[in-house]
Amino acid sequence: MKECIFYYISLIVGLSLLLYFAPKEYFTSRKLVKTGIKTEGTVVDMVRSRSSKSYPKRKYPVFEYRDRSGRVNRYERKSTSIFDRLKLGDVTDLVYDPVTKVARQDSFYGLYVGPLLIFLIGSIFTLVGRAGVLGNLE
Repeated sequence: MKECIFYYISLIVGLSLLLYFAPKEYFTSRKLVKTGIKTEGTVVDMVRSRSSKSYPKRKYPVFEYRDRSGRVNRYERKSTSIFDRLKLGDVTDLVYDPVTKVARQDSFYGLYVGPLLIFLIGSIFTLVGRAGVLGNLE
């Protein structure tokens, strides 16, 4: 019985990731590419990840950028990568939406890796849940 509940929960979580969260992130990125305003951002801080007990050196960058009106805004990227070589003072391209204040790094990693990872994780949960539910029906 507990296995059956696990499979149904896996299926629900996987389908919600696949059908809601991954498309939401993808379409946000797509909207930024089409209608967003490109600017340059400077790394002004490196914030230690809150969940980095096993990786104490993991930090994610905080960018400052100026919008069209000249106001300084901050964008904190909530993810990091072992391939990320950003340091304090580095300048990088950003794209932002002036209405929603959503900003992302103007690169494949900044725009599309998040939705791809959500899609991949959702697919795994969905396949595990589907296999378990169909296996319990027989």
